[in-house]
Amino acid sequence: MRQKLARRIPPSLACLVASLTMVACGGGAGNSTTEASGPSSHHQGSKGAQNTSTTTTGSSTSAGGPPGSKIGLTSVSDLGQILVDGKGDTLYAFDQDHGGQSSCTGGCGKAWPAFTTRSPPRAGKGIDAAKLDTIEREHGPSQVTYAGHPLYLYSGDAGPGDAGGNGLDQFGGTWHVLDSRGNSP
Repeated sequence: MRQKLARRIPPSLACLVASLTMVACGGGAGNSTTEASGPSSHHQGSKGAQNTSTTTTGSSTSAGGPPGSKIGLTSVSDLGQILVDGKGDTLYAFDQDHGGQSSCTGGCGKAWPAFTTRSPPRAGKGIDAAKLDTIEREHGPSQVTYAGHPLYLYSGDAGPGDAGGNGLDQFGGTWHVLDSRGNSP
């Protein structure tokens, strides 16, 4: 029966089915979950920069997808190598966070969604795994931290390579990208 079925399915469709099955089952390298939520705006921030090359691989899926959050680096022209999620979206730290705890809630959390995971975060190329950790959030999955900094996405970034949130003064503090040492470049 299988042989008859296989003969009826065009090879391109069989390939698509195999790929979808692999994604649905969490197969493949570099799968990660970015379970951040909040409104998304499609404008470039005033200090945005273009992506010149990406050194992270993998895909990012919404809640319910494969577990884990991969952190990598990407090169942004005026900022150098900065932290990104598995999809290539820029990650930020907030200078009002102290003691490794997040101070961004309510409206802040809508503009700056926490970068969260339901499993241990994974270090991509150039990332020090010893600097990766998580903190508990009041509701939902754990927030990923790097070098003690809770990590966030910025709803004003349109996609990979955007760093429009860097240097913005919002919600009582300044938002910064981080380099592989966990410092603001």
